[in-house]
Amino acid sequence: MSRVAALLFAAAAAAEVHDVGTRSVGVQLFQWPFRDIARKCEFLARAGYGWVQTSPVQPHVNESYGGDIPWWIVYQPLALDIGNRLGTEADLDFMLTECRRHGMAAV
Repeated sequence: MSRVAALLFAAAAAAEVHDVGTRSVGVQLFQWPFRDIARKCEFLARAGYGWVQTSPVQPHVNESYGGDIPWWIVYQPLALDIGNRLGTEADLDFMLTECRRHGMAAV
């Protein structure tokens, strides 16, 4: 099993293990760096959120258009590894750990 598949499986399992109870509302933090999301997990859990959604974790093409990076670039993967401009594999692991610690799922 690839590392990406293992992490996705672990995230799905964590969502089942951590009962979010009535906290069925989530927040999409698209394009947020993984460590920034990790720092907000406690706040989001206290606010009643049950899960957080992040941008794809794989490396992607690195193109800009007039200095801006379009949102869809993250959906142009280069490999099935973990890590891109939003963070490293360690950053993602830290984010997942913090989310779980506060009873939140991450997708």
